Amino acid sequence: MKNIIAAALLLALGLLAVAGDALGVRRLEEYAAATGASPVARRLPWIDRDDLPAGEPVLIELRGRNGESRSYELGPERLATLGGPAIRRHAIERALSGAAALAATDATASSPRDAEAVRLLETVVRHALCGDSPVLRELGIEPESGPGSVAIRRDAASAAIEVRCDE
Repeated sequence: MKNIIAAALLLALGLLAVAGDALGVRRLEEYAAATGASPVARRLPWIDRDDLPAGEPVLIELRGRNGESRSYELGPERLATLGGPAIRRHAIERALSGAAALAATDATASSPRDAEAVRLLETVVRHALCGDSPVLRELGIEPESGPGSVAIRRDAASAAIEVRCDE
């Protein structure tokens, strides 16, 4: 019985995303895709942006609760070590690139659409890189006690989107 309920919920999420696409209700697609269970993750706001540089490295800075800071460059070689299905790797890579691009354009002050994309990105980053993160381990980064915050930027000189892990 539990398997039937789980299958029905997954089917509903997939249909929700497809219905949003068919009806042109982008927000519906985004909410379904943001669950991570929907097969239509290509429609997340940072995935289908044309202005995101493909294959360029992203700099992440993990700041510990003790004030210690560690920086890592995530280029295509390191991102290729991510496990799981291709859609998962693609979504994580594009989320990191999207965060760096949005930080560089100061999207938090731009439009409500970009501000919403920033909120969704923060949720994805918090889920992927905070706490006892399997994503960090897959990237060859030992999370230790988990970062207090994560900053994402294109390079050391550019602006960053900072995500607090304890929120």
